[in-house]
Amino acid sequence: SFLSFDGAGGMRLALGHLTGLGHRRIAYLNLRDDRPYQSPFGGPPEVAEEGESSGQWNTRLRHESFLTGIAELKLPLVAGHERRDLSLSKWFDLVISQKASALIAWEHYDAVEILREAGRRSLRIPQDLSLVCFNQFYPGNVTYPALTCVSFPGEEMGLFAARSLVEMMEKG
Repeated sequence: SFLSFDGAGGMRLALGHLTGLGHRRIAYLNLRDDRPYQSPFGGPPEVAEEGESSGQWNTRLRHESFLTGIAELKLPLVAGHERRDLSLSKWFDLVISQKASALIAWEHYDAVEILREAGRRSLRIPQDLSLVCFNQFYPGNVTYPALTCVSFPGEEMGLFAARSLVEMMEKG
């Protein structure tokens, strides 16, 4: 069994939020694509590619969900989503040159780096660029400006996992 949050649904929420604000050119950034990670909830689901950890599977799923969402919304694809070889500064140059007005960060750590780089360039968030990130409210609730975050309900997921485990044990 495998328990995970709905990363594809989260991406739909992020894209819906940004398009609802009027954004049409949305960039995606993941600074930590190759990090080793193993979910505390078990291995990757059946849809994972051979040899993929749960973290790698989730990374791929979120990126694929971004691409699918952009296509479904008939938005232009801002280059840079696939680039892992660029520094943040060069990635920023790339997406700004394409007139991106909104950014989606893989996680809150990436979003904090984006805040820093935007400030270095005298770009204001959310006035000049909108920014949405995934994962935790912290540190997004203590940054200035506060981050818009697609946060996954860890406590609810834990309760669901515990109930599911008890149910499986009772059934034998």
